Amino acid sequence: MTTPIQLNQLNAMVEEIEDYAILMLDTKGTVLNWNRGAQKIKGYAAEEIIGKNFEIFYLQNDKDTGLPIHLLQQATEKGKAEHVGWRVKKDGNTFWGSILITALHDAEGNVIGFTKVTRDLTTHRLLEESRQAYLTELEQHSQEIEQLTYITSHDLQEPLRTIKGIINLLREKKEIQEDTESEMLISFIGDSVERMHRLVKAVLEYSLLGNNKEKSEVDCNELVRDIITDLAGVIGDKAATIQCGTLPLKKDML
Repeated sequence: MTTPIQLNQLNAMVEEIEDYAILMLDTKGTVLNWNRGAQKIKGYAAEEIIGKNFEIFYLQNDKDTGLPIHLLQQATEKGKAEHVGWRVKKDGNTFWGSILITALHDAEGNVIGFTKVTRDLTTHRLLEESRQAYLTELEQHSQEIEQLTYITSHDLQEPLRTIKGIINLLREKKEIQEDTESEMLISFIGDSVERMHRLVKAVLEYSLLGNNKEKSEVDCNELVRDIITDLAGVIGDKAATIQCGTLPLKKDML
């Protein structure tokens, strides 16, 4: 059996809790007690709120729809009621509160009142809203980048086709055909243009994939060879030496 000393200790413990508003309500929702957490979260001193109905903490729209009464009815019928939403402080500001109302019963099982525990989750709510806003902005930027990539890749193909046409015209000239060095340089330019064309085409195709990407094997040896070829001018200017062993095939390099 719980002794008066134990009850006093329990009441003192509830009174000292600051992170949760812990209240006792009668069957009509009248506030019967007030702890430090309730004052910290809601802003009322005990003498300002004890004896008033707990619906004072709810937005007018919630009161108009009967939410406070519904929560008491739910707790009466099911033993408890949970709800998360905006609540009103003494100064009129709102906070995002998570509440749990539990029905209290006498020896015969009749409801004689309720306990109500409220936690201020405003910080969590604002962080979640900030996260969602960031994800929305990130998604928008991603779409803009995909669109820019598509437009740029598409437009780059036209000057490449022009360069390829000029190279073909040069190759048809007799003096070029008879000049081994010129033919070699034109072939080198042609190869570079062809690699650029494939790269632009790959970027264009990638921009159209969206989230429907499939993994494929990439030959890292071929990749390195293409990079060395593309950077031949820089490598020659710096008198650099590239050393590379045998590389594996890799899945999904992106």
